[in-house]
Amino acid sequence: MEQLVTHLCARHPLQTIFLYGSRAQGTHRPDSDFDLLLVRDGAWPAPSSRDERDVHDFGGLLVDAWVHAPENLQPDTDPGLLRLQSSHLLLDRDGFGARLLARVNDVAARGPQPMKDGDRGAFRVWLPKMMVRMQGPDPLVAGHYRAELLNALLPTWFQARRQWYRGTRHASAWLRQNAPDVALTFEAALAPDAPVAAIEQAVSLIAAAIDNP
Repeated sequence: MEQLVTHLCARHPLQTIFLYGSRAQGTHRPDSDFDLLLVRDGAWPAPSSRDERDVHDFGGLLVDAWVHAPENLQPDTDPGLLRLQSSHLLLDRDGFGARLLARVNDVAARGPQPMKDGDRGAFRVWLPKMMVRMQGPDPLVAGHYRAELLNALLPTWFQARRQWYRGTRHASAWLRQNAPDVALTFEAALAPDAPVAAIEQAVSLIAAAIDNP
């Protein structure tokens, strides 16, 4: 890790380095990527773009890093930063990383805002509409709508229940531990070549969560 920190600091002027994902959680394989959030130190070279992605090879392994200006890291408006809860601080020169992590933990504890009535109404219309569209006559169009609906299943269920959606792996683990019947329903709907009936069951679960948060 010291070599990685030295390598990253040679590429960017950094004050903070977070390692997250499988390598931070100890669930990585030998060929797993290094998932990193980097906080820049000093002025940003391009005022029009204050975030960038840096994907490159490091000793035969892939580094997938996001480089941010510190003022752009706002957990209250960016739930994606919740991934830092299971992260490791590899570098924290002035304590910014520890302060950011405290804010992340506070946001996580509060939970997301309830779904607004307008959003609930929109989903009540959108879900059955997508069920119809995914069975349309044009396979390309229907397949696109099917993929769009399937990708929305888990995030929408968690949102309706006022729980953070922290990605597929976290959602899967949480469901299998806390709501195994729900996990099985989504598993059936998301299986390759899942029948329409299986997807309808998953959509019904979401509709129930929207109506009874």
